Amino acid sequence: MGLTVKIKGDGIDRMQKAMKALGDAKGRRAYQMAVNDAGNKAKTATSRALAKQSGLKVGVTKRALKPTAASGGDLNYTLKGEGGNIAVKYFAPKETDSGVSANPWGKRATYANAFMSGGEWPGGRKGFIGRGHAFYKAGGSRLPIKRAKSGVVIPDEMVKGVTVKTFEDIGLSALDERVLHQIQRASKGLIS
Repeated sequence: MGLTVKIKGDGIDRMQKAMKALGDAKGRRAYQMAVNDAGNKAKTATSRALAKQSGLKVGVTKRALKPTAASGGDLNYTLKGEGGNIAVKYFAPKETDSGVSANPWGKRATYANAFMSGGEWPGGRKGFIGRGHAFYKAGGSRLPIKRAKSGVVIPDEMVKGVTVKTFEDIGLSALDERVLHQIQRASKGLIS
């Protein structure tokens, strides 16, 4: 499962004028570098916004976001979110009387009848059975068991709320600034 969101740098008047002044090759290279700088800045901010929105740690969201940098032939920076329904393990789970309590979307929720340890509750627990994962019984008997899922899906979260707004706002505002910087750099200060 994946989602692609793009920042396109088409239509900036300043860039078109500069490309004429610099020549196509230097202008295109400056524009490519500006798009990548802005995209990387947007990726960092998006990763933080996605972590806050989903309840995940920033390290998890950074690993889930896969950028494709702009190149000479394609001046688009693409940020793709990967992953499916994320396990409860990544949301600070704790075993309780009624199941497992975790923090998806930054709000404490209980997954009824889920468990993390073996043995009788509360005194006979024997420690974690699945490296921090929460499980539930998939059938009526003791086995089989399945991992409890949170309902948080990164590609879905990327197109909602603060996360998508952060990517667009940071990316577009940074693009104008980075284009000007790269043009000044490429022209050695002649164009400002």
